[in-house]
Amino acid sequence: MPPARYLRVIGRLTADQRLLLRPCYLSDRPRFPEACRKSKMLAELFDSDGRLLVRHALRLQPMCSDGRPADDLAVRGWVPFHANTKLIRFSHGGQTLEEIPVSDHAPEIRLTWQPSGELTGFQRLTWEASHAEGRHLQFFVRYTHTDGARWLRLGWRTNELSVEVDFSHLPGGERCRVAVVATDGVNTTMVESPTFRLPVQPCRAMVLAPENGASASIGSVVLLRGQGYFLEEAQPETVVLAWNSSIDGELGRGTVVEWRPRSEGEHRIVLTAGADDRQGSADITIQVRRLADVGELPRYAAM
Repeated sequence: MPPARYLRVIGRLTADQRLLLRPCYLSDRPRFPEACRKSKMLAELFDSDGRLLVRHALRLQPMCSDGRPADDLAVRGWVPFHANTKLIRFSHGGQTLEEIPVSDHAPEIRLTWQPSGELTGFQRLTWEASHAEGRHLQFFVRYTHTDGARWLRLGWRTNELSVEVDFSHLPGGERCRVAVVATDGVNTTMVESPTFRLPVQPCRAMVLAPENGASASIGSVVLLRGQGYFLEEAQPETVVLAWNSSIDGELGRGTVVEWRPRSEGEHRIVLTAGADDRQGSADITIQVRRLADVGELPRYAAM
């Protein structure tokens, strides 16, 4: 039995009752498949004889513009998709806003980029695509480092036949693949690359506070806050963390360290996260001066 598929719907309902939809696509990995039963925004699927196959309520939520609520509403949903669907109707409060005829043909796509050896750095992924009815196609790229057990979305949708990917920022592994997804607004085709290897990433060290370039005085207390993150495991590192100053030396270990600067000058503060070949680092600079040079500071400086 083929896996259940869901139609991903993303759009905007304007204040004057216009529905502005992005091209929909089909997926067997819905995030929120449940219907919003109280919503008046509906997606209805019909077969070629006009029989109703599915009725599904879509989520409506306020949109923000420059930090302020907008009059338009965001439309979101995962609609259970019936294989016999030939027409999709969107309505709000009983008023039909848009109808999408479903083509008998799915997009055709061929990946022309091929991985070579161990990948790193920037790569331009390229593909060829067509549709038997000449329908407009839109594309997006996925990536897996778990042999397809979990896929990550890379970048935004595009109308182009290529996209540049920086593999140096992606989680690594022995069985990595990329996939290009093409949609005609409903019908969806995905093509995958051959398997390739990507180096496993070191732990990502992150200095959360203070800000780079902050100032402090000798003898004041500076709170150093940070953590690490392992991309492959999608897990934070909060234990194996060490702080060092280019002038004062070792400062402490952990997610929060109180540092009392002893020396004047520009300190390069380095946070290392993880151990052995998974160790990573990040750094900031803090200018330490005598108290008379920086004026009266609060007890916790440079936060």
